[in-house]
Amino acid sequence: MKMLSFARYFTALFLAFVALLPGRALAGGGAPAPPVIQMRSWLFTSQRIDFSSGTAVASTQIAAGQPNATNKAVAASAFNAANQLQFYVAQDGSNRTVYNASNVAIGTLNSLNNPNRAYDESGWFIADREIAIVPVPGLCQRYYIIYGLISNYTGVVGYAEVDCSGASPVLLNNTRHVDPSTFNGQPTGFTYSPGRIGLAVSKLQTNGTRTLYVVGGTASRSYTINVGGGFSAGSVLNMGSSNGSNSEVELSPDGNVLAVGNGNTIKLLNTQLNNLISAPSTINFVGGAASQISGLEFTGDSKKLFITGFTAGASGMAVYTLATTSQAAIVCNNSTTQPYYALATNTQVELAYDGKMYAATSSGSLLAINPATAALTLTSLPAIDAGGSGYLFPDQIDGEDYTLNFGTYAPSITALRVDGQNINASAASTVYSCSPLLINANTSANLIGLTVTVTRTDVNNNALGTYQRTFSYPSLPVSLSAFDGGYLANPANTGYYRVTIAGRNTCGINVQAVGRVWISTLTPTSVSFNFNGCAGTTTPATASSATNPAVLGAYGGGGIDISNTTGDYDTYQVVFEQYTAGPTPTYTAVGSPAIIAKPTTPTGLSTIAPSYLASNAGLAPNYFQIGQPGYGQVYRLTLSVTNACGTSPTLSGHFNTANINCRPAGGGVTTAPAAPALRAYPNPLVTGATGHIAFALPTAQHVSLVLVDAFAGQEKLVVLRESLLRAGPQEAEFDAAKLLPGLYYYRLTTEAGVAIGRITKAE
Repeated sequence: MKMLSFARYFTALFLAFVALLPGRALAGGGAPAPPVIQMRSWLFTSQRIDFSSGTAVASTQIAAGQPNATNKAVAASAFNAANQLQFYVAQDGSNRTVYNASNVAIGTLNSLNNPNRAYDESGWFIADREIAIVPVPGLCQRYYIIYGLISNYTGVVGYAEVDCSGASPVLLNNTRHVDPSTFNGQPTGFTYSPGRIGLAVSKLQTNGTRTLYVVGGTASRSYTINVGGGFSAGSVLNMGSSNGSNSEVELSPDGNVLAVGNGNTIKLLNTQLNNLISAPSTINFVGGAASQISGLEFTGDSKKLFITGFTAGASGMAVYTLATTSQAAIVCNNSTTQPYYALATNTQVELAYDGKMYAATSSGSLLAINPATAALTLTSLPAIDAGGSGYLFPDQIDGEDYTLNFGTYAPSITALRVDGQNINASAASTVYSCSPLLINANTSANLIGLTVTVTRTDVNNNALGTYQRTFSYPSLPVSLSAFDGGYLANPANTGYYRVTIAGRNTCGINVQAVGRVWISTLTPTSVSFNFNGCAGTTTPATASSATNPAVLGAYGGGGIDISNTTGDYDTYQVVFEQYTAGPTPTYTAVGSPAIIAKPTTPTGLSTIAPSYLASNAGLAPNYFQIGQPGYGQVYRLTLSVTNACGTSPTLSGHFNTANINCRPAGGGVTTAPAAPALRAYPNPLVTGATGHIAFALPTAQHVSLVLVDAFAGQEKLVVLRESLLRAGPQEAEFDAAKLLPGLYYYRLTTEAGVAIGRITKAE
């Protein structure tokens, strides 16, 4: 049996590794091999074969005669997570009987009662070897027994369910059709009386379902085994032309390739594209047997396919490499001349928990196969089915850990989200009461009993005890806006909350995910700011006016502090307007509205310099420096904040930049010592002259000296930039030819402060 990917890379690496180990025992001794994801135990007649130790070990599991080699042969069995037998299915005459671990029959898989084809019932028989024991997706300790039934006229797929949750397994729903839509008992797309029905089942897929592949003649199908049970009709498989002797079907561990044996040939189907693999479309078996393919098995890495076949008096084995489309015979034997290696009639090949592959000999013993080297070793196990009528291997789901099939697939909840953003238990994420508060997560398909609990907390995630509610939901996503009558959507209930999603599976295994949110909104009192001026002055915006503005510093000194704005917001918007007094005072927009994302300052300070705000408004960074038209002019600053709930009401305040002694920098408010005296000559400058600016320094320090256009407010010439000068008198020269005629301010910045002078260049 077969499956979709889960152990693909692990198994491939493992097989490559063990092939390099020196003297690795293939069977009957040696160091145990690391286990692959596969069944640990198989049941044959009265023997249980345990592969857990890395060596195939036989032990008596079933009492003599229950079943025995003369009238029964075990077809499949189920073991729990503790590797204990739960039930098995044995061939009992023309029927298959299901026994518990105490060898008590709990039911029989027999012909399907079909009133529309009553005359057909006497001809039903169970398809040879094709039986699958499959964990029911999403249910604890539930198995499907899936098998093919063939009559003289048609073929169907039947199933029964075994519940192992109690003290003893119980056979349920016996016996039903897999295909939800049938015609006269015949699944849609089946041919008239197929020679054999082949089955393959995928492992658990990401959506929690499994896929059942059924090959029955020229038209075959796939079905979905749904979460919680039940089957949905799938698509017709494009297997091309096929005869009625389908003997084996195998799905690669990665779930991408379905192999079907027909007579002496094998076809490979790409399950993703539902097309035959074209190179080659048909594989002719080279193992020597010319009658029928009896066994197909992929290696754990899905790269090779082992094949067994038989004909009268002979049998063989070959390995096919998918990447190179090459096939090599491993053994081609006549059972009379080489009985030691001869394969028994109808022998299958299966991958075991110990990493080896196994086949049967005509003497009833097992052949261990190294999947990396294809080397064969005969195990020293008691003879099984020594009569030579066939060797019934347990058809299985390759790459799935059968110790996990009793409902111990733990449920999972990951990637907890509110309104599309991930939340976790370590830090609260901001969401808004006005939004849908849509909570979602990635949950496994076997999750049931889903509950959502919301607990009010403080900023440190301590429950406040004032609010906690738990509600049950069938699935996610759900909107918390309607949760508890809209409690969380009410702006009055904003704050910190812990959100817990919990669930369990049918075995009672619990899981939960926790995230924290800060539910916020905007209110009419959300916006507040102060003007931080020079010498430590603070003026609330509401205390300023056009006639009594807050005084900020020239060159960007001081600024606004919006850290006392309440509520959470994503951006803030600043609008500048110039105030003009008169009989009818007016405000003229300056620049464009500055929309600035948090953090609120480029340096992380609480005070934002006007020059920074101006640059975000599309103005020159030093727009509010001395020398601008209307230096000392009054401006109105209007602030609003925005988040997902919208934009707050606006708040305005007035300021001017009349203080030339306030140091520039966002938030610097210290008062500096007197700046050094400046003298510029010649003044005015004349064409071709060299300009001079003289000053004195009390100590050696870094200074900057620039000339600024008095009307544009832009730096036009850098004379010194962070230059280290000695103490004492200084004189800096500059080329007057670089300046256009007009009025300029020269600005000297030292550790003591800023000094400013005026110079003119003549026409």
